[in-house]
Amino acid sequence: MRIKIAKWGNSAAIRLPKAMLELMQVSEGGELELVMEGDRLVLTRASQARFATLDELVAAMVIAGPDREPDSLDWGPDRAGELIEDEYSRGEFASNPMTDRKYAARGR
Repeated sequence: MRIKIAKWGNSAAIRLPKAMLELMQVSEGGELELVMEGDRLVLTRASQARFATLDELVAAMVIAGPDREPDSLDWGPDRAGELIEDEYSRGEFASNPMTDRKYAARGR
């Protein structure tokens, strides 16, 4: 089947016949995935899985209410063993080690 490319604002558009959309089980407003495979364009039905936005998650929390708040998880006492004590963490680093006198003196 041949179809024509039409102008749609600053973009180009094609029309998909109703029969093809019905075969793909997609209706107006639905989503398709467009993939380039070599010199071919391939249209497939978009997967239904998607990630919720932060606004949607917060709205769901508000609807659920404070009674449905999950229990806190006890990770144990703070240890601070992950902190690294070095020149960088103390702010004693050069912006460019190659030109720093301390490194240049060592022949690096």
